[in-house]
Amino acid sequence: MRCVAWLQAALLMMATLCRVRAAAPVPCFLSIGDWGSAEPTTARLGMAMRAVVEAPLAFGCASVELVVSLGDNFYDNGVVNTTDPLWNTVFVDQFRRPGNVTSPAMTTLPWLVALGNHDYGLSGSAFAVQPSRAQAQVDYGRTVDPNWI
Repeated sequence: MRCVAWLQAALLMMATLCRVRAAAPVPCFLSIGDWGSAEPTTARLGMAMRAVVEAPLAFGCASVELVVSLGDNFYDNGVVNTTDPLWNTVFVDQFRRPGNVTSPAMTTLPWLVALGNHDYGLSGSAFAVQPSRAQAQVDYGRTVDPNWI
């Protein structure tokens, strides 16, 4: 719940700053981090993001150009490959089709992705880097979703 409340406050602040600094709405981006689980709050976050992407003027933006993902995209140990079920449960269902609604704006929105420790397979005291888990995210962008960058 805190995550959604924070997003709503951040969006309001962003809209206010856009109106103050720009004579007209400007292109915007969204950023997100530590989101890699299929929690109810993640689903609400996806729906809030869809609201901004589909009606950017309501938030002081001319458009939403991309999402910047700051890492820890998949808890606890990243994804194994491009067909790992986490791609659907954590990413596609939450952010490409939030609320089970297909939105062209959401399905084509670019995600500029950084990897966090969990994306490399690092969790708890298991400090063994698994490069193949990071490579799976690179491969996903190359072979499955070209908007996962």
